[in-house]
Order: sequence, then structure tokens, then C-alpha cells
Amino acid sequence: MTNEGACDEGQFLRRLQQLLTEGEFVSSYKFALLLSLVRWALEHADHDEAQSLRVLALAPHFLDLYWPHVEPFSSASHAPAIAAEPSIGYGDWAWHGVLVQDRGQQVPRVFKLIRTQRDQGCQRWQQLPPADRDQLLREVARLIQEMPLWKLHTLRDRDDPLRFLYRRGARSDELQFERGAIAFLVEFAPLIEDAVRAAWLRFVLRCNPRVLAAAANLDGFLFPSSRASLDVWRPVLRDLQHDDCFYCGERIGSDGAVDHFLPWSRYARDLGHNFVLAHGRCNAAKRDHLAATDHLARWCRRNREHGSVMAQRFAAANLPHDWPVLWQVARSLYRTASACDGRVWVEQTRLVVLSHEWQTILADCRPGA
Repeated sequence: MTNEGACDEGQFLRRLQQLLTEGEFVSSYKFALLLSLVRWALEHADHDEAQSLRVLALAPHFLDLYWPHVEPFSSASHAPAIAAEPSIGYGDWAWHGVLVQDRGQQVPRVFKLIRTQRDQGCQRWQQLPPADRDQLLREVARLIQEMPLWKLHTLRDRDDPLRFLYRRGARSDELQFERGAIAFLVEFAPLIEDAVRAAWLRFVLRCNPRVLAAAANLDGFLFPSSRASLDVWRPVLRDLQHDDCFYCGERIGSDGAVDHFLPWSRYARDLGHNFVLAHGRCNAAKRDHLAATDHLARWCRRNREHGSVMAQRFAAANLPHDWPVLWQVARSLYRTASACDGRVWVEQTRLVVLSHEWQTILADCRPGA
């Protein structure tokens, strides 16, 4: 096995597979770090790999991933059959029902940080006052640096790490990406997301054997799609769209859905400017496809012309939003689809090969241009 960090596509995927199958996973932190790296890369596909990255940049994604996990699984609607099970959790009544995510049965420090905020009524970390929010992110960054960051590449029963994602940066709180790593993280983002989530799920099931019967529900608990709570975005969208479907333009009426324009399966984060109102049938037909260029142009035009007003209304409702980040993610996803002649959704069951128009459309609506 070589310690050379740079690799081609096949080597990258083989090393990722080896990491997931042979890696030393004592807690779920390494899974969260992998997903945080993928989601950060989608947002910063043009990052110069010669420049170090501060670990602090990964903290928001780490928090997003763990925020729902401090809720008791045994009392959640995901698993009513085990609601009365007394032995689920860490053996401490304060953490009764919270799923164990550490082979040593220790409550992860990130759980304690999140529980402190949630006990004070904070439903989303973005709602914290700026000073408190920055302090929380700094604490999470220190946790990442101390725990999973320099142990991620460790394999069981091997002295040499499988280094292919990053190495130590110039400072102790920085990492340096290996050559090509960001591009591969972006290109294979959906595949990595699915693989890491599946590995995380299996790990949690091993730590919580009594929950095995609820395995079908566990994925929805650990990685909530948030679709049940998307109605909070509806008022802003309805004012913009006048109750017309974003995709077909016909009146929605009672058959309406809040849809992730950039599919949740490709970018699992709720940000306000990504949402549109659509017919239930259009939403179901689009599924996990990227939308065709006509839809992309309309989405970009809406966010360019009304983005500031939308941001103000989202902020007033304490809802997360970030149009510049979404623009970067859109460019990453469409560039990846274009490179492999990907097909995009037009209407009903109609898919077409993505045309090169996507580049001009996104260039014309670049934030700040």
C-alpha cells in the first residue's frame, strides 16, 4: 500500500471503499467528518488546493449532521414499537433513549454541546446570537481537530495511514487537501454520501443491538429529510409564485409541495433560496433529477431578482439561507452532470441530455457580479 496522496479516480474510489471497510471507527465522528468534507467541497469546488483549509469551515456541517441526534429515538415517531424499551441509551437517565454512537458507550462531546443549546430552547444552531454561534462553532472545530481529523485515514491493524484526502496544514488547525481530492469529492458526492450514510447506519445498529428491529426507521431518524417540516418555507414561496407551479406554471391549488430545486439527495441541506412550490405530480416526476436549463434559468432569475427580499424574510423567521453557497453548489452539480453527459428533467417522464447553456445561465446570475 502506498502513502502517496495524489491518485486518479479509480484509486480514489478504491481508497474510499477501503477506508469504509477497513477503517478504525470507534465512534461516528469519522462518518460525520467525511460527510462534512463532501458538503464543503460542493460549496467550494474552486478552492485552490495549494491553500490550507481551516477546520472551522467544516464545523457548520458537523453541527447540521449531529443536531437531530440528541433526541430520544425510543420516544420518536420513527420507532413507536420500542418506546417502552428501558435499556436504549447510555445508561444515564439524562440520555435515556438517545442512540449510542460510541463503541465505548461514552456520550460524544458534540452531543453535550448540542444538548446545552437545545435545553435553552434553541431549535437550530443558526438561531443563536452571533457571539454564541461563533463560540459554538469554535468548540466544534476544536473537537474535530482533536478527535477524528488526524485519525480518519487510520486502518485496522496497519501502521501506515491510508492518506488520500488531506494532510496536515501549515497550522495545527488547518488541513491541506491532496491533489485532486476536492474535484473527486465533488464528482462523486452522491455516491460518497450514500456510502458513508449506509456505513454510519450499520455502525449505530451495532452500537444499539436492541434497535435492530427498527432498522427500517433508523435511517430517517439519523438523516431526516425534513420534508415533514418544509411548510415553514411556504409563505415566502407562495408570495413569489402566486400559487403557480414553478415547473409547469399551472395553478397549484390544494396539490402543492415544497420542493428542493437542487435535489436533497445531491445536496442534503435546507437553504431558503433552493426551495420552490410545485404540483405534487411535478415534484414526484422530478424526483432526484437535476432540472433542465429552462427551469435552471427561471430559478436563477428568481434568486437574482428577489433574493434580497427572500433573504430578509428568511432571516426574520430564523430560517437558514445562503444564495452564494447555493450558486456554488449548483455549478458543482451541473458541471459534474455535464462531464458525464448527464440527463436532466424537463417534465413528466421526459429527460434530456444537459446542454452547455447551464454555464451561461449560472455565469449570468453569479452573486455579486
